[in-house]
Amino acid sequence: MELGCDPKGYSRAGNDTTVWYCAVVVGRLSAELHKMRETMRSIQEILSNGGDVDQLDNEMATSASVALKEKRLTFAWVDGEVQKRFCMFYVNVEDSHDTCGPRRDITDVPRLFLVRYKRNDTEVNRKNEENSMNMFASMASRDVDPTSQLVALYKGLNEIPQIIQWISDTVRDGDSRDLPFHVSFYFLQTKACTLFVN
Repeated sequence: MELGCDPKGYSRAGNDTTVWYCAVVVGRLSAELHKMRETMRSIQEILSNGGDVDQLDNEMATSASVALKEKRLTFAWVDGEVQKRFCMFYVNVEDSHDTCGPRRDITDVPRLFLVRYKRNDTEVNRKNEENSMNMFASMASRDVDPTSQLVALYKGLNEIPQIIQWISDTVRDGDSRDLPFHVSFYFLQTKACTLFVN
């Protein structure tokens, strides 16, 4: 698994990065998921200045573009049918069955969410200072997740400018506000496929 979407790891920008993001498209394998993945690839190209930037207000994409260039923003997708529990945990809406788990009807609704990871440096430092002579303390400290996760679910239209604006606003908000430290227990496992090609 590539770094960037795993709270147990670190940002692709390096071990000293405190805050990083992962934009995740989740859904069952379908034409709708394929279209959403193509949209996210286009967004990734635009943000890395390889795509058609004319269709956007340059100021709109600033925060997301900077985070991508600093390797603090990663794009990934997850098969919601294979990873049903993961999908249900992060999507967590009334009609999650349209996105997660086995197909029940003809409706497939891929969804986009952004995870903000923030490493708790005090927890990392405390783990380093603990006495490694005590085997039980050492084992217990391995279970502590020093990274918090806050999740934002996208609820807008599947339009590139609107998604870029949402990602940028969320990154700007996550970078500028001192949000509470929150730990969750799921993370992207090896079946998540990253879209980032760099």
